[in-house]
Amino acid sequence: LTWHRSSPNFGIHDRPAHLALWIHPDAKWRPDLVDWHPVNDHVESEPKSRLEGRKFPHFGIIDELLPAEQDIHSGTFRSDGISMFDASKIIGNQLSKITENEGGITEILSSKNLIDCIVERTLSEKFCTDEMIIRASLERLRVSYLAYELHKARNVYNDAYANWWNIAGQDWNTYLGVE
Repeated sequence: LTWHRSSPNFGIHDRPAHLALWIHPDAKWRPDLVDWHPVNDHVESEPKSRLEGRKFPHFGIIDELLPAEQDIHSGTFRSDGISMFDASKIIGNQLSKITENEGGITEILSSKNLIDCIVERTLSEKFCTDEMIIRASLERLRVSYLAYELHKARNVYNDAYANWWNIAGQDWNTYLGVE
């Protein structure tokens, strides 16, 4: 929950950023819960074992802890639907398939013709019967994704994705078999 930001980069070169993540030394790697995470490519540990290896240095002495009485992730699993980890990917794939357009979310939702296509197909499939609600939901998605593309505003999951998912996204996902 640490606030972080920087001033705009008005230079002509990229400005690298370095992130550090401090985790409990006995944290376990659960790839089944974070299959999307870019760190997974660098993990040398076995699933459900302590994060260790060259990319996960430990500082100081690590006390061997007794196993917890209850695994905090016991019973936790990824289910059908969307999450903060894959909402934009899943919905982006949906919109591409609905419109038969390989563009990204912003490109698709910036085209009146492609929006009309999504609206017409959603109405014809009866996933939602209110054109204005569909259009408003698509506009919310467009604004949300533009905020990320133009300003790098945090865009992992928000009400815009949940709104589309509840209106028609879940039905489209089933219909299209999108993953």
